[in-house]
Amino acid sequence: MNLKKIHQDVQFEVQVLQYDNVIDALVEHNKDIGIVMSPFDSAYMTKIPLAKSEFVCAYAKGEFSDTIERLHLSQLNELPYISIEDSGPLSHILSSYTGDESIGIDVSLVAQTYFVARNLVAFGGGISVVDEYTARSEGAGPIKFKGFQPALYFDLCAIHIENRRPAKICLDFLDFFKQNFLENHTPL
Repeated sequence: MNLKKIHQDVQFEVQVLQYDNVIDALVEHNKDIGIVMSPFDSAYMTKIPLAKSEFVCAYAKGEFSDTIERLHLSQLNELPYISIEDSGPLSHILSSYTGDESIGIDVSLVAQTYFVARNLVAFGGGISVVDEYTARSEGAGPIKFKGFQPALYFDLCAIHIENRRPAKICLDFLDFFKQNFLENHTPL
């Protein structure tokens, strides 16, 4: 689907915002839809499921053996760790997984976004847990990444205000997004 051919007179705006800012933009009617990771349940928001995805550990040096396919959270112990500032629902999901394990995470840097964390990994700043899409992206330099055992899943969803159904153009954008971004990546 070529979205611009279908909607020739429309300019699409894509912004990267922290989770709370996405909610604020929707509530203030500044944005029509948001694409978020594992949104909290809310009486005034509607979720549109897009994909089930994974957290991965991003690293740049030889922190982990190439022969190991998946990591256990305990393998992150005492490695320099790049945390994500106020990562919303994703931090709660990760906390729920790490709460059951004895993890000694040594936070050395705090990044504002997953992409910044990914780039700090590439610069040798440490390791980080990011979403698989960020890990696969091109950035400041090459990185490696591995999933976890057991896998740390999250749901990628579009959200909108419950009483404000998205316009057809927004739904067309979500179809475009799924076909061109989500369906074209290789599972871990």
